[in-house]
Amino acid sequence: MIQFFRQQPDYQYLTQAANREEGKTVLPDSFTPSENDVICSRAKVSQSHPGNLAFNAIINSCVSEYANASGKIEKSIIVSNIINTVRSKSPNGGFVKQIAGQWYEIGTSTARERVSQALRDRLSGKYRSSSSSKRKRKNEINAEMNDHLDAFVESNQFVAKIMRTLSGAIKTHARVMGDVQLGMMMNRMNSEILNELKKTSTMILPSLSQ
Repeated sequence: MIQFFRQQPDYQYLTQAANREEGKTVLPDSFTPSENDVICSRAKVSQSHPGNLAFNAIINSCVSEYANASGKIEKSIIVSNIINTVRSKSPNGGFVKQIAGQWYEIGTSTARERVSQALRDRLSGKYRSSSSSKRKRKNEINAEMNDHLDAFVESNQFVAKIMRTLSGAIKTHARVMGDVQLGMMMNRMNSEILNELKKTSTMILPSLSQ
């Protein structure tokens, strides 16, 4: 008579899996982070750890997909995939942290927070870099335009004369002339300057005409 024996479940494995899902899991005393483990620490030594560098590379490769995700569910799937990728390469470790000399696997909930934060940091840095670059370019263009305008005013006798007339009028007649009269005079002179600028716009704004 053949007897069939039911294989007993590995309760230790199930317990460890449950603990990992809920929170930290104590790792063996002999545990040492491998090159595939992500050390959760702000120490500079940890940031240069091979596992952390590999993690940063994974984050960089997923940040565009995360940014273009249509909703929370799709973003959640991306985060889960990153966690699974790390853990598949280091089944005895993964996202680890040392507390009072003891190593722990930080658990899925905390790992998700770390991955999500890393993705948000990359996106934030990307947008800051883009905005900073745009502001820098805008300032460079404005400075270039001002240089050309200054050079034009100095070299153009017609505009220089109007500027001197306007400056003198403001100094000598501003207190006597009313706001309306002074405004009309400034508008008329501005109009004359603009007409002169239009005639030589390619000289003033070469960067815009290229």
